Amino acid sequence: MPTLFRKLTAKAEPLTLKNFKEVLATEDFKKAFVRVQRAQGEDYSKAKKALPAVTWQANFEPGKTRSNANARPSGLFIMDYDHVENPFELYQQILAKCQLNWHEQYIMAAHCTPSGKGLRLVLRMMLKDKSIEENQKYFGETIGEKYDEAVHDLARLSFLVPLQNFYYLDNKIFDYVENHSKGADSPAADHPDAPDGEGGQKEEGEKPSSSEPDTKSAEARREADREQLLDTRFRGASYRAIVDAMVQRDGGVPTVGERNVRLYNLARKLRYIVDFDAKKLALLLPTFGLPIDEVKAVAESSIKGGRTGKIPYDLWKTIEGLKGESEEAEEPKPLPALPPLPPLFDELVRIAPESFQVPVILSLLPVVGTLMSKLRARYIDGNEHSPSFMTVVEAPQASGKSFTRTLVDLLMEPVKMRDAEGKIKEREYAKLLKQSKNAKSQPEEPVCIIRKLPISISIAKLLKRLDNSNGLHLFSFCEELDTLTKSNSSGAWAQKSDIYRNAFDNAYYGQDYMSENSYSADLQVFYNMLICGTPKAVSRFFKDPEDGLCSRVIFAQLEDQFGKKMPVWKKLTQKQHQKITSLCEVLDDRFCLNANGDVRQPFLIDMKKTNKALENWLEKKRIEAIKASDVALDTFRRRSAVIGFRAAMLASVLYEGAKVKDVTKRINAFAVFIADTVLAALLNKFGDAVRQQPTTAHGTTSHVTLFDMMKDNFTREELNAALATTKRETPARKVVSRWMSAGLIEKVGKNVWQKKK
Repeated sequence: MPTLFRKLTAKAEPLTLKNFKEVLATEDFKKAFVRVQRAQGEDYSKAKKALPAVTWQANFEPGKTRSNANARPSGLFIMDYDHVENPFELYQQILAKCQLNWHEQYIMAAHCTPSGKGLRLVLRMMLKDKSIEENQKYFGETIGEKYDEAVHDLARLSFLVPLQNFYYLDNKIFDYVENHSKGADSPAADHPDAPDGEGGQKEEGEKPSSSEPDTKSAEARREADREQLLDTRFRGASYRAIVDAMVQRDGGVPTVGERNVRLYNLARKLRYIVDFDAKKLALLLPTFGLPIDEVKAVAESSIKGGRTGKIPYDLWKTIEGLKGESEEAEEPKPLPALPPLPPLFDELVRIAPESFQVPVILSLLPVVGTLMSKLRARYIDGNEHSPSFMTVVEAPQASGKSFTRTLVDLLMEPVKMRDAEGKIKEREYAKLLKQSKNAKSQPEEPVCIIRKLPISISIAKLLKRLDNSNGLHLFSFCEELDTLTKSNSSGAWAQKSDIYRNAFDNAYYGQDYMSENSYSADLQVFYNMLICGTPKAVSRFFKDPEDGLCSRVIFAQLEDQFGKKMPVWKKLTQKQHQKITSLCEVLDDRFCLNANGDVRQPFLIDMKKTNKALENWLEKKRIEAIKASDVALDTFRRRSAVIGFRAAMLASVLYEGAKVKDVTKRINAFAVFIADTVLAALLNKFGDAVRQQPTTAHGTTSHVTLFDMMKDNFTREELNAALATTKRETPARKVVSRWMSAGLIEKVGKNVWQKKK
């Protein structure tokens, strides 16, 4: 097992999944990593030493200092590749060169180094009873890529990077114990190209392995057993339907490099519906192309460890949706009832098919927000907010996500025209600069406001655009999330992630470089985005629900169109088209740039009545969270309310001059609808993950709340029993305190409470 050092001077501690995630989630680590990203030369080496580190190649007794004398081989070795322009691309090339599924059997972790210009692989020992150096040489010569030959000492430190900088991570690495038996657990033992003494040779008189017909017979028996099990029903749904639905829920069939982790996560959930029977679980699991023995090992490993009294929430929800599938076709999920919509939203929703209407509303928010950039209003907490939004439209391939392109092209026309003028000035400047290359006086660079940006824009260029925009929102549209993932696969991702988070709060972001090739600035971030992606791509990008970015995003989940007729969109009449484009021009002129190209001043509106409506909504959700002891609901309700408030800001402007009754009620209903929709999507995607975090052990995956489990009159002993049954770690006194503060219960005797009517 590798060893963790939280800092260079810290004592050794065994590396576990818990402390690994814990140390990467700390603010100290996040700040230290940003400093590393910004540092260069000697400053980089100094900054890097503030990061936590792991000795992958050795373990140390707890409390011991790091030295080769104290080191014990972990059974792992590392391969370092330095000065790499694109580490992820190199990793893909290495996978392609791996022989006989080496990438599945040996590689346990892969990530870019803190500089963003290096690749590190962590592998199991390939040649048993051989040194780290010999294993590195064997792997290196086979792959044919130049590696750092100086990293073979046992006590070598590897500085950690955020989870999103890992290209692959096998959770088995956290409890890996080397098997010293020659050939045991060693795929190299059966490798025909292994060096002498490493397998491939049979002892004299040894019987040959099982014949090919016997192997095929065993596979046929297993397949028959599996088919029989898959047709068995659990709570009204077949195991086959449950497994297929869970695979799709997690992003579809995984690609090479993520199969082990995905299979293990699936097994940890499915174990609940096979009574933690490893043999039955191994039959139930799909192989994803992995060897049967490896699937069996995953099943056996997954049934170990803690378990809750209820099946995982997402598994329960999947089964509930599949009940009765054999009797009749599954009923389509009812769409949320739409409130009265403000002008512009109403016109564009009317032309959309019913299942597209909510995604259209959510997709319009960052676009319309960009056109009202200088709009401001004070939220419940007294802080000024701007119309900042980031929407992600999630749907399988060929499901119609391209409607977003039509919306952007239609509404962003005023921005595109203004951008075109700025780009002409930039080209003229570049031409003058080239002509006066050797002249003493150089032309002065014009300050051009360019607001519509490609999603793959560099950090330096983005900061320059933000600086020139004088507080106007910039906007990026990305039709395929993988484009953004690839552009952020290097070390620059940490900075981009910070910029995206700051954009939601319009917080300050800055960097200060001496290099003339970069851009130094310290400014408020106003940046809206509309992004599309498949469930698989979204899962890859938004990996960690605790990194702060996930809860700032609006997830618009588009209904799967498999087996359905082509959705038909109505066409806008020429009059409707003209009305919408004219309104967009008016909004851009009023809240962004006037006819002379001057940036408008902030425009403050009164939203006190909407604040009151959202206060009531927040209180209702707070009580629900306390009753359920649901930390995910309590966490996500706050940002959902903020997004609802900002949507109401847009509605307030759009309703000006509209001949409708009860405008205030309409605005408030729109705010609550957006808050409800955003909250539901966040809970659906990340609720279970947040509830299962170590710091939120009092959360529940049960659909029956802890409060509902208690009788009208209950005792401390009964509450403790319910807490134990549901595997909550929150003390009874804290639960009682929360319920009393919320006015849900009252004390009627010693250690006896009564629910209030």
